[in-house]
Amino acid sequence: MSAAHDVGRPEPSKLQRKLVSQIAQYIRDNQLGEGDQLTELGLAEALNVSRTPIRAALEHLASLGVVAPAGPRRGFHVTAAPDQLAELTQETSHSDDEEGLYMRMAADYVASRLPERS
Repeated sequence: MSAAHDVGRPEPSKLQRKLVSQIAQYIRDNQLGEGDQLTELGLAEALNVSRTPIRAALEHLASLGVVAPAGPRRGFHVTAAPDQLAELTQETSHSDDEEGLYMRMAADYVASRLPERS
């Protein structure tokens, strides 16, 4: 994903990145289209997490143009096209693969299974 982040906004945590992908998948699985509403509570219940990381993930999705605030205490509404959602779910899958690779490399390093540098 090559969207610019807000200058004052920190990078999303690993949990928030995972939730971004899960929310995008939730939108796709439930065939939600532009204008359909999402609430923190509904997503928290559907994804079995608390509302705080859901809120952060929704704010990140809003910064990417996937959702937009629907108004005070009204949640968010979907603004993304299906192809944009597919990109989000694929990106998280790739980052999880990379993280697994780094974890295996670290374990091999700790167990002295990596070749010596010449």
